[in-house]
Amino acid sequence: MINPKIFIPMKRFLLFTLTSLSFSLSSCSDNGIQLVPEKNDKVQIAVDPNNFSFKHPGIVHTDDDFARMKRVIEAREYPGYGSYESLKESALASSNYTMNGPFEYISARNEGVWTDNRSKVTNDFNAAVQNAIMWKLTGEVAHAEKAKEILLAYAGTLKIIPDIQDCALNTSLAFSPAYAAEILKYSYSNGITGEDIQKIGKMLSEVFVATMEKTFYSVAPYSNGNWGASVNKGYMACAIFLDDVKRFNRALDYYLNGHDNGTITNYIDHTTGQCQESGRDQAHPAFGLGCMAATCEMAYKQGIDLYELFDNALLKGFEYMAQYNWGYEVPFKTWTDVTGKYCSWNVISTANRAQIKPIFENVYNHYVIRKGLKMPYTEEVLKELRPESDKNNGGEHLGYGSLLFYEGGALTPSENKNGLIDDVFDKSLKGWASETAGASAVVEDGKMVISMSLSSGAYRGDFARYIATLHAGKYPILAIKISSDLGLNDKGVPYTCTFETEKGNFGNNYYVCSGKIGDVQYYDLREKPFGKDFMVPTDKPWSTRIRFKMPGLSVPAYTVDWIKTFSSLDELKNYLK
Repeated sequence: MINPKIFIPMKRFLLFTLTSLSFSLSSCSDNGIQLVPEKNDKVQIAVDPNNFSFKHPGIVHTDDDFARMKRVIEAREYPGYGSYESLKESALASSNYTMNGPFEYISARNEGVWTDNRSKVTNDFNAAVQNAIMWKLTGEVAHAEKAKEILLAYAGTLKIIPDIQDCALNTSLAFSPAYAAEILKYSYSNGITGEDIQKIGKMLSEVFVATMEKTFYSVAPYSNGNWGASVNKGYMACAIFLDDVKRFNRALDYYLNGHDNGTITNYIDHTTGQCQESGRDQAHPAFGLGCMAATCEMAYKQGIDLYELFDNALLKGFEYMAQYNWGYEVPFKTWTDVTGKYCSWNVISTANRAQIKPIFENVYNHYVIRKGLKMPYTEEVLKELRPESDKNNGGEHLGYGSLLFYEGGALTPSENKNGLIDDVFDKSLKGWASETAGASAVVEDGKMVISMSLSSGAYRGDFARYIATLHAGKYPILAIKISSDLGLNDKGVPYTCTFETEKGNFGNNYYVCSGKIGDVQYYDLREKPFGKDFMVPTDKPWSTRIRFKMPGLSVPAYTVDWIKTFSSLDELKNYLK
């Protein structure tokens, strides 16, 4: 890794070291990277425009990265090959993808003459990205042509990102076309012309970058930190594609010193890892941290280690997020943000807890594989998440990280990934979380206790796990022990909770289970369909979100002792003995 040259007077050296910017003094580079002290005692990371050249392709991935991915695919190595299989199955990765657009504008709101089309544009841009990646991995020209088709269609049509609500978030979509165009520019020379590249570059510069500079970088801070993190991610990607050193320096400086919530200085507590938005919900910190990780990876590929700033603050942010979202307790303090608008959150939010996004392989690879540091909570999440797919992404990140980022070599698939669930609540919730507004889930005495919310005279307290792998062939019996007396349901029989996956309810009905043994109810995944006709596959693992619905109870709380899968009903009976 290239480390910056340091141009700093001796009397200011102590100031520099006390900021915990852990750049090594022993390794310098001739790549034009500098640390420049400012008069206000900030340290600015900058590259010398007269002595710096961009590495291409260099938006997140280089040719060496793609060569590694191809070796993983050819060897069918876990977990990377699992991510590749998920990528191949993505509709966005198909060379037959049909565009929603192109559109003349991007809006996330129905406001004035503008109609909400953001999700459609996001899908189109992500289709360009996934097809560009598939081109690099397979050499199939159809994928390159699909990516080119999408990029040129928008380059010839997109005119404006209107300055209305969510404008900044809309500009952040620039990352995807910049990334896809970067790949094509440096690998598809026989199929994309210089004129094509100029058209794409003009769109990125005149529509995206110009709007960012006018509506975000040049105004007073006004947003939560995920906005700045996402905008800066897109801005840096554009700078690299456009070979624009000035804008690249601006992105570097913003990440460190920007007067906004979305900087490494203001978004993450450098001691605990708490995020500025941790009191808001868990989805927005995940979005912001994921964008920061992408920014760090882009800079890293250009020879600058932003990951290590403030004693690896980004590592702490991810560990805090992983720890809480996997069901452990974390410290929390009331946050005073730079806008003064978002300072009233006095407890950590349970909203979107455990809804894990595919953003962990990137940071794990850097800190653990490259640097040899420890990320125990992130590792615990990844043991269940691998192979990382695009699940629960929302189009916000690249996803498929076990292929795109993990450099640690082949792993042996854990039993968990073959459908064995063995969740006892000795220390954490194991990725389970309450899903009912006003309800909560905590660990008490080695059990999960759900305190429910009251509505219309009845209690409800659903709970779910967003990362779960079922294998109906190996472990067809899913069992749950609820030791609390739940009373009778509205049919006058002992209550059974409703089990569902993303495909619908087990048996397509409430109060359906395969059977009960004392306070244990179980479901034979081979027995009944989910929804109208979906049967869990028996020939392979199936990753899904699973939920237990608990409506219409007369008690305010209940206790879950454990949730497990078994190879047979006899195995469950023997376990209960």
